[in-house]
Amino acid sequence: MKRPEGFRKYTRVMKMATKPNFEEFWLFAKLTILGVGILGLIAFIIRLLVTYLLVPLTQ
Repeated sequence: MKRPEGFRKYTRVMKMATKPNFEEFWLFAKLTILGVGILGLIAFIIRLLVTYLLVPLTQ
């Protein structure tokens, strides 16, 4: 039975992949935490603007 082309590509990628060392893992973890923090800060600022600027205008 012949395997599909996508499966061959997947197995090739999995053979080439390596486990990251601690420094690479820690770098990605810090960048992820930073990104989530920035998105949370943006959402908080938008929430403050909507709460204190738009809500008083509608009352």
